[in-house]
Amino acid sequence: MLQKEIDYLKEKLRTKKTEVNQLIDLVKNLQLQDEIYQSQLKQFVHTSEKISFPYKCLKKNPKQFFHTIGLSVEDFNYLFSCV
Repeated sequence: MLQKEIDYLKEKLRTKKTEVNQLIDLVKNLQLQDEIYQSQLKQFVHTSEKISFPYKCLKKNPKQFFHTIGLSVEDFNYLFSCV
């Protein structure tokens, strides 16, 4: 009787160890996915900053902005918000 209980508990322990190992693998995969997403986000932000760089520079000098685009900064922002 006691041996059956011991065997049962051993099997239950093996099952739990397997579940824990599966969860550990899942966490590792999620961490890897998170690292990939963080890298992609950094690339996106960098690309976005490169695209908006000229606007940021031109916006600081309204005369140059007007001569380059033909609109005031306010007009451009208004039109851009409508898009």
